[in-house]
Amino acid sequence: MLRKVVATGLAAILIISLCAACDLRSGASQTAGTRLLTQTPCDKWQAIDISNGGGETGVLTSLAFVQSSDIWVSGSLSTTDRKQAVFHHWNGTAWQVVSSPNGDGYTNISAMSAVNHDDVWAVGTVDQGLSAQTFIVHWDGRSWHQVPSPNPGTTESRLSSVTMNASNDGWAVGYYKEGGEQYKPLIIHWNGRSWSQVPAPQIASSKALLLGVTSLASNNAWAVGKYEGDGDLYIDNPLLLHWNGQAWQRVSITNAVKGVALYAITSASSTDLWAVGEYYSNPPLGAIMHWDGKSWNTIYGTSAADGGLYGVTAISKSNVWTVGYRREGSDQKPTVRHWNGSSWSDVSSPTPLAENGFNGVVKDSDGGVWAVGQSFKSIDDPEYGLIAHFTGTPCHTPTSTPVSAP
Repeated sequence: MLRKVVATGLAAILIISLCAACDLRSGASQTAGTRLLTQTPCDKWQAIDISNGGGETGVLTSLAFVQSSDIWVSGSLSTTDRKQAVFHHWNGTAWQVVSSPNGDGYTNISAMSAVNHDDVWAVGTVDQGLSAQTFIVHWDGRSWHQVPSPNPGTTESRLSSVTMNASNDGWAVGYYKEGGEQYKPLIIHWNGRSWSQVPAPQIASSKALLLGVTSLASNNAWAVGKYEGDGDLYIDNPLLLHWNGQAWQRVSITNAVKGVALYAITSASSTDLWAVGEYYSNPPLGAIMHWDGKSWNTIYGTSAADGGLYGVTAISKSNVWTVGYRREGSDQKPTVRHWNGSSWSDVSSPTPLAENGFNGVVKDSDGGVWAVGQSFKSIDDPEYGLIAHFTGTPCHTPTSTPVSAP
């Protein structure tokens, strides 16, 4: 996963919007303070640098959409002595940095979820050298404040994802270390008053991690991740869990193969869910799995090397997006793929610098999507946080027929 986080200063965000009707010809007027980073006849991506000329760096990992004038993005940035959480907010007019608490150590925000304008959650981890603790903050409409969270691990407890179904019903997942090198799934629930740990199914593995979660109702939630085992100690296998209102249960996967990790999950309906991740082949393939209400089935990349997929969002059963990154020669390029109801296709995406990648994606209320990630010139250079916005009808790039695992 593209997660380079060594950087200094405040995060710089490059807001990128794609519009089918945009006029991006050379010489077209631009609003003061904007800078066109990519300008091609077909892609029509417009990038806006809002670093205020400071050249600051940072990484964006997650976002939450409340309404068109209320959008949050978050991530982490490094100062001279530690890494800290960073939050940016769009109020319909401008993006602003919003202060937030930080843990006593290196603070990473991994995911966000919003109920409404005064009820937004973000989860992550505070690394403290040889130990790690869960980290949760809440936006109450005025400020971010830290909320106590369970830490069952002897030395490590981490949160990877969060989903809020209501103000008194939310889930966060991750994993914790229990003696030696035993990693177990971590599931916690918000009941409107506090976060508490909920038992996870027993997984016969020395390392079982939960990395994504989504909730459809109080009795219907899904979590995804990976585990090592099934005869191969260091080979990942896809992990899927379901909440039925009473308990979390493991769910089998049709035509599942070894070497797959799942990072994110989304739902168009209770009978139409998508999970994405990575198949560890050479080169890597994006792994996509679908729930039709009866069973999970596996689909693999539709191109030879589309790399890992780290975020997915469903607008409808015929409009689903997933994002990640892939290798092109020595460079990393963002991957954006779209489901039109019958097939997955590649969609052109921005590449403002040599190395680029997306970490998450979310739908908005107007039928568009927002994605976040980072971009940098080389592995040793500063990163720029990326926000990508798409509206209109996607222009698909022809790809091969979906392939199964080699």
